[in-house]
Amino acid sequence: VRDVFDFIVEQQPLCRRNPTEMFPAVERALRHFQFEGAYLRANGRMRVLLTRITRTPPFVQGEVIDQFSDNETTIQVLCASCHVPLFAGLLPRCIAGRFYYDGLVWPDRLLVPWRGAPGDQVIRISACAHPLADVKIDRVLYWWAILPPDPRLLRGIFWKGYRDCGRWFARAPDTSESCCGKGRKANHDPTSASKRWHGARKLLKTSCSEELPKLDPVTGEDVKELIEEAERRIHEATQ
Repeated sequence: VRDVFDFIVEQQPLCRRNPTEMFPAVERALRHFQFEGAYLRANGRMRVLLTRITRTPPFVQGEVIDQFSDNETTIQVLCASCHVPLFAGLLPRCIAGRFYYDGLVWPDRLLVPWRGAPGDQVIRISACAHPLADVKIDRVLYWWAILPPDPRLLRGIFWKGYRDCGRWFARAPDTSESCCGKGRKANHDPTSASKRWHGARKLLKTSCSEELPKLDPVTGEDVKELIEEAERRIHEATQ
């Protein structure tokens, strides 16, 4: 994960000057880190939500892909999942004769049950401060999705994500309150959050804690200071 992050951070100067370069940067990263037979590990494990464009009604529909025939198809599907209209191009991305844009914001429960099958325990992680996510950033500057901040802030956000994920695994969820207020159980099921947490804990191969490295291994900067600076910049911009 850190190698992928460092590779992407190296693209920041180019993407800052021209935000449309973020989409080729994603493809470069996928091709750089692919390995033989990678698609086999993705089959049945990775579910990708896309928006399919057709010439007949309904013209626009959500589609989930979780089976891949080879590495190239996997790369094309993942690139299509971030093929944002206008920013990534006017025309949809073509995969095996079908046309796709990114997954947009299809409601999971109402229209496209893409996150998992009934009964699956899904840990929801949001980089957009979604209120119902299990692991999420507190606040975010949405324009950073198009105009990425400088690498120091990106590293702060990266380590903040590591810290928050470790914190979630280390602490049993409190189901007595939810984002809707006291007395309302999380997701209308008082045990759902606990089931997800215990299920995820069983998958851990090593112990998980909230502790982070003292220094960033690439830049040598203090990790705590990187997180604090990122949080300060977000706080100042949202006041």
